[in-house]
Amino acid sequence: MEALLGASMIVSVPAFRGGSLRRYYAKAKASPSPAARGGTLYFLYGHVFAFAALLAVGITLLVSVAIKLDLLVIIHAVTLGIITMFVLIHVPTMLPVIMGWSSARRYNLTPYVSQATAALLWPFNAHVSFFFVGLAFVFDALIVKPSKKPLPLSLAK
Repeated sequence: MEALLGASMIVSVPAFRGGSLRRYYAKAKASPSPAARGGTLYFLYGHVFAFAALLAVGITLLVSVAIKLDLLVIIHAVTLGIITMFVLIHVPTMLPVIMGWSSARRYNLTPYVSQATAALLWPFNAHVSFFFVGLAFVFDALIVKPSKKPLPLSLAK
């Protein structure tokens, strides 16, 4: 079962048309608007992080056939490593539209870096990992919250 799940994750990376990331990067660099450039880069880098998570978790699941990983480890790898990454990509672009809010568009890489850190730390310390998950969602929410102060790892320059 784990091997099939892992194989499907690895196969899904090309299905997401990862090759089109170069076009998104060129589009972002050509954009005269800092907010549009930041949003495109946020979307692009989020998918790079998500693709890396898909590959890492997919390989881990393929290897798990030989090393017999606990089901809880598999569930956390999939949720922390992949599903949450895709949620972080889409929340700052969809939530303001759904809720009728204006967005500050303060795109930054902190949610992705925090979430990747949480996924890597979970097998060693679940409490510290949970802190980084919370940090990822706080910085994701700060993308839409108006403020004059720049966020760490800002993409809108």
